[in-house]
Amino acid sequence: MTIQIRSRKVKKLKKTSRSKIFVPWIVFCMYIYITLLLSFIGPWEYLNYNKLLVFVFMTAFLFCGTIAYYYAIKKPVVKKILYENKISLLLKFSIIFSFILYLWMLFNNVRSEGLPEDFSLSDWTTIMAAAYTSSVSESYSFDLAVWIYSYFSIFTVIAMVMGVYVFKQLPNSYKFMVIGIYFINIVNSMVYIGAQKALGDMLIYLISVIALKFCSGQVKFRLKTVIVFSILVFTAVYSFMLILGARLTYWNISVGGSSSLAWVDSSNFLLRFLPENIKAGFLQFLIYASSGYYGLSLSLQLPFQWSMGFGSSFAINDILTRVLTIDATSVPLSYPDRMEIATGWSARANWNTIFPWLASDFTFIGSIVFLCIIIYFYARSFKKALINNDMLSILFFTHFNILLFYVPANNQLFQTRASLVVTLILIFAIFKKKVRLKESTTDLASQQIEPDEMIRKI
Repeated sequence: MTIQIRSRKVKKLKKTSRSKIFVPWIVFCMYIYITLLLSFIGPWEYLNYNKLLVFVFMTAFLFCGTIAYYYAIKKPVVKKILYENKISLLLKFSIIFSFILYLWMLFNNVRSEGLPEDFSLSDWTTIMAAAYTSSVSESYSFDLAVWIYSYFSIFTVIAMVMGVYVFKQLPNSYKFMVIGIYFINIVNSMVYIGAQKALGDMLIYLISVIALKFCSGQVKFRLKTVIVFSILVFTAVYSFMLILGARLTYWNISVGGSSSLAWVDSSNFLLRFLPENIKAGFLQFLIYASSGYYGLSLSLQLPFQWSMGFGSSFAINDILTRVLTIDATSVPLSYPDRMEIATGWSARANWNTIFPWLASDFTFIGSIVFLCIIIYFYARSFKKALINNDMLSILFFTHFNILLFYVPANNQLFQTRASLVVTLILIFAIFKKKVRLKESTTDLASQQIEPDEMIRKI
């Protein structure tokens, strides 16, 4: 198959896209300040919480991130005009691979755990709580399907993101498999894993694709679309609160109890009008959304001790200790681990935002610089996705929305082996593509050929 591509540098987007180019960053800044505000005035109270220090730090981060985002958006990109557009073999392979892999993992769970007894959709939160309790208490056993997923999940990300993005253009058999991938993942997460992470990641992917299509003008601004989108977000948040509340009920734990470091102000205005049956879930939801800033506050007050590359990621820590045959107890402690020793606030059971993890290897100033680099390429990818519908740019934008969403909680994309591998592959691909583009531009300049006249074949 021959696809002819004509490239030219463009600075301006078409009007529909240009007016929405800063939407992702504006939404992210609003999200950060809302979660920060919840930690300041919400029902959770914290001992020795330095709110001013955290506010200044987060504002400095958003200011630097805004500069990085603005600079990335203002730089011109190479526009590629595709004369022939067909579903790529990579996408087809990814859909087939993911469908088979998710079926395999579901089959293994059914074989080992059996089918659920007395399954009822009305008790789906209790079923998830029981599944989560069972999964975290089980001892490790090797599962080939899970191992393949850990190292080849880039194909599942391609299938879930691009499968939805070009869903209308897919043959019916591939549409069926894309729907099947999401359905199997939901069943597996609800019945056998019990964790909401996979469900949250899928939701972020779906919202990211909708946002891309909306900002590029592929999805028109209609009241119906806004209502459906709002219902989707509200349902997701409400379901999340129900899941957390059911888990606490299943464990017979009272989330509102007092402790030496964090306790609930039952007279807080946010609790006055809430029904009793969702208060526990709401309070636990606020822990996810805002308690990380307290961990950040405690970490910011500690001196820097370099963790030698072991502190910023669970997955990297595990891989390095295995490869280098180092005793895991002998590696330098991360900021959150040292903070737990100093204050008693748990590094693993509680959230501490993304910054203390990154600061363990890069310092707190370095963590801002690191994230600003990510934000730069995130913004570039968003702009390229709007202009070219470029697969790599779409994947980078959607995948790193997970990182941005979890900024108030943890270093999500570097915590598990599967997410780490996908993240490193996308970063490597973006940098490789950037270097290759520079080389192409240099060759054109040396030959004195205008970019508009370049025709290359793939």
